[in-house]
Amino acid sequence: MRLPVTVTFHPETETPLSLASRLARAMAYPSMTSLLGDTMARAVFRGEEDAVKLLSSWSGVAADQLRRFAVPVSEQAGEWRLGDAVFRKEMRVAGRFRFCPRCLVEDIENGAGRPQGRPYERAAWLTTAVTSCTRHRELLVEADDGAPMSDVGLFVSEGCHLRCDPGSPVAGSEIEVDAYIEGRIAGNRTRSFIDRQEVHVLLMLFHFVGWLVHNRLPDFRIGGVTASSMGIRAVGFNIVKGGKDEIEAVVKAAIDLHRPAALTITEFFGPMVRHLRRNVKAPSYAEAIELFQTIVERHVPVGPGDRFVTTVEQRQVHSVRSAGLEYSMDRLRVRKLLEERGVIEPSRLSDRQVYFSVSDADNVLGGAARSMTTTEMAEALQTHEDRVRDLIERGMLPVSENGVKGDRPFYRVEVSEFERFRQRLFGRSPVASSDLVTLAQACRRKSLSIDDILEMVVEGRLNRVAYADGSRTMDSILVDVAELPVSVGDWGGADDYLSMTEVKNVLATTDATVSALVSNGVLPIEVRTNPRTRRPQAFVHRSTVDWFLDSHLSLYGIARGWRRNIARMKGELDKNGMKPVFEASGKIATYYRKKELSEASLLPPNA
Repeated sequence: MRLPVTVTFHPETETPLSLASRLARAMAYPSMTSLLGDTMARAVFRGEEDAVKLLSSWSGVAADQLRRFAVPVSEQAGEWRLGDAVFRKEMRVAGRFRFCPRCLVEDIENGAGRPQGRPYERAAWLTTAVTSCTRHRELLVEADDGAPMSDVGLFVSEGCHLRCDPGSPVAGSEIEVDAYIEGRIAGNRTRSFIDRQEVHVLLMLFHFVGWLVHNRLPDFRIGGVTASSMGIRAVGFNIVKGGKDEIEAVVKAAIDLHRPAALTITEFFGPMVRHLRRNVKAPSYAEAIELFQTIVERHVPVGPGDRFVTTVEQRQVHSVRSAGLEYSMDRLRVRKLLEERGVIEPSRLSDRQVYFSVSDADNVLGGAARSMTTTEMAEALQTHEDRVRDLIERGMLPVSENGVKGDRPFYRVEVSEFERFRQRLFGRSPVASSDLVTLAQACRRKSLSIDDILEMVVEGRLNRVAYADGSRTMDSILVDVAELPVSVGDWGGADDYLSMTEVKNVLATTDATVSALVSNGVLPIEVRTNPRTRRPQAFVHRSTVDWFLDSHLSLYGIARGWRRNIARMKGELDKNGMKPVFEASGKIATYYRKKELSEASLLPPNA
């Protein structure tokens, strides 16, 4: 039955126990327990059915509205619910009444009904997760020991609220966090990443993401403000509300800046890792754990068997160290190969701190790991190592790696290329061999070297080739002397290749320019035997030079075509975004692509 005196209920923020306390004061009861009794008061606080129905009948407020901000007995250990939000037990206010003095004073001054029944308790005051009054932008305060804790009417009637000074002002960034938590308590929720998480999980994320920024990204800015000038919780909130992509971008920035080794990744992320591991089986943590596990696997060189929160199953990133172990390669060689291919930059970082993707590792190191040294190839062909070097320098065996060890060059050839070479050398259908001779015998009868004849076999210039046995070695090859020229100079096709001097004359340029064109890969060279000197020498095919002349024009040629000063012409080209084939200086000519000049209407007439 409805009481003769009622009070105005505030369904958006008020707790059921607050309404009971105000009814008691309005009815002139000395305290709430005088009206309800201790047992019934606890039942109202927990939102139990019978207690809520009784309070509803007394106040005229619907039971569902009263139950909204009750604190029911939790089904999960260590958790409790307030409104639509779930908190950890340590986020519960205990022992003292927590409130905003200005709110209670305003209630008395501006509320409706009897003055003693006007002040009410807000649901957000029940959790330490909310630190401030978002209306007055001040910290919430705790009453002194001995002040009534759960009876707001008695608390105000005894003047306890007047004995507490208002809380300190709070920064706007912190107010924003508290307003969000209040909204979650009230049930404001969407399908975004931040709203999908339980509040206690979010508070953990706010703290740990903020900690990461404060400790790993001191210069990070949020909305033009340095993150170090904001509280950890506010920093984390501003990042987490941006969703998964924003979180990953921040974590990646921290990783890129510090390059933590795989074995130090737990320390790098601080206490977050231990907390996530403790909750690895909790459903409410599943999405957060998956997010951070995925980020780490995507950006840190952890591999199968390593543990971040859960155990890694598949590697996505390598370090120089891990790649060296996986591909059984020396770490210096790993670095050199990756630097040559532009996958990594030269640096002083340790082998554990240089990262690159698994796909890049496989593209660059996979073939290298399956490559052969000149010693291994010589053993397979049953010849000496210098012969293999000669074959490489003649261009018959394309190299995957080269360099200098001591005072001698060294080479590596991929197994697939070596097998392709062997197929060209030994894959012929054998012919009658009664009148054929060995390579050594052929060389004695002609002015040729064994390498010359091998090149003819590989290039298919000899029709009659046989093998003395099935060993697939150099000594087993037999050729027809009648098919061989007297010397290399007698073989057709020499006019198709130009020496470096001839290239210089055709281009009407300098030796330095030709060297630059070759070193920058614009004019590819082929190492062939000079018919006169019988030594390997670099040549450029005539068709390559013709292609270069057809598709490129020098800065001098452009300026002459437009009848302009070279310096002014260069300035105009730069202004229009024209990039030379390569940067040149000194006596090296600068070349541009005719196609790009034409598209920019800068190609001279009749060029």
